[in-house]
Amino acid sequence: MSNQIQFFMKNKKRWLAIGAMVLPITLLTYCTKNNQVLNTGSANTTPTVSSTLLSQKTTTAPVIDGTIDMIWQNATKLQFSTVVPDPGNQLWAGFIGETHNVTMQSMYDDSYIYFLVQWDDPTQSVTPRTWYYNPLTKQWARENNSPTFDVNGVQTRGAFGEDKIAFLWNINNSTPGYATQTCYASCHLNVTYMDTIQPTGGYMATNNIDEKLDQWEMKLMENQAGGQGQLTDGYQDWGGGHLNANGRHSDPMNAATDGPIANSQNLVRIGDTAKNAAKFAVPKWVNLTATNYNHLMATDTTLSNVVKITGVDTNGVLYYNGGTIDPRTNTDFQQVGNGDGPRAIPYYILSPLTGGAADVTAQAVYTGSGWIVEIKRLLKTNDALLQDVDFSGLKDQPFAVGIFNNCGNAHGVGTNFLLKFNK
Repeated sequence: MSNQIQFFMKNKKRWLAIGAMVLPITLLTYCTKNNQVLNTGSANTTPTVSSTLLSQKTTTAPVIDGTIDMIWQNATKLQFSTVVPDPGNQLWAGFIGETHNVTMQSMYDDSYIYFLVQWDDPTQSVTPRTWYYNPLTKQWARENNSPTFDVNGVQTRGAFGEDKIAFLWNINNSTPGYATQTCYASCHLNVTYMDTIQPTGGYMATNNIDEKLDQWEMKLMENQAGGQGQLTDGYQDWGGGHLNANGRHSDPMNAATDGPIANSQNLVRIGDTAKNAAKFAVPKWVNLTATNYNHLMATDTTLSNVVKITGVDTNGVLYYNGGTIDPRTNTDFQQVGNGDGPRAIPYYILSPLTGGAADVTAQAVYTGSGWIVEIKRLLKTNDALLQDVDFSGLKDQPFAVGIFNNCGNAHGVGTNFLLKFNK
């Protein structure tokens, strides 16, 4: 038995966390960076009819608006369920075992490929990690995107996350084993934190410098608010070859301010002594008149009712040019029951994606009981950096799907699917 395996066995009660797509902890295989993948156990090794998505050739393109056109009746349906697994250590507590029923269809023409995805979701979650004022600490804080539990494991507060869907594709067949492992080919154990009681999680990264995966992630507020109609086109690489490397990246954008940025800044509190002059996190921009809003567009920062916060005092009062915001006077900025007051401040400032990150057009509609998502991408993008899957040869493409329900990381996993083109 290797020293690594012996170390794992001695610490078997201390769970390992894994990255964005995982198997239950009982299926983990501890290994080195060069072979640091999960044992997929009973996962399908040969896609069957039930795991094949057949893309139908069409001469009429669907309109990408979240409304199901009649033309979609010509496309074969792939139906499956995703289940949130248990990575151990209560890492995904509150989500474990959650299922979603998913229906996927695909079409293509001479230039583009199209996808229609529908799944059940009883709640629309599009208010991730809002700012609120804590009157006990007199500080501003952000909600968590996972549930909170007390020392007895009883949930004390729900998650403030976001509904999402993600896809993972192999780029130029560069990642060995992807045809049978799909997303598990880049799920890695976190060795640094394997001997801690509260590990911080694992990573998604390929094993070698020449391996890349195409990652699409559609955040159903962040990519859709303000009429953006996008998803984030990203990729996974080997993260520089470090043992616990994070290989997840967005494709390049034209400017660092494009796409979502954090509505956050660190300020020294007014009234603090020099000895205690630590910086405290506070919102950067606030809409003085809006209520129950979940985002700010970058263009909103030019409006007269949207102000930039320039200071904060020891009571948490925010200062801006021309006035103050005192969150102590009522609960509008505070947590109220299981939610937040109507003037809780959004964490995201949004601009449309640009450059390679904007290669995919996507539109989502919440029906009241689930999501409808339509997706459109060129069969072959203008990709010079090998960050996109190439569909133009109409070759079979293995892929995986993740469904996120009001969370940042925990998600239902659908693996070992095969995209085939009906030529």
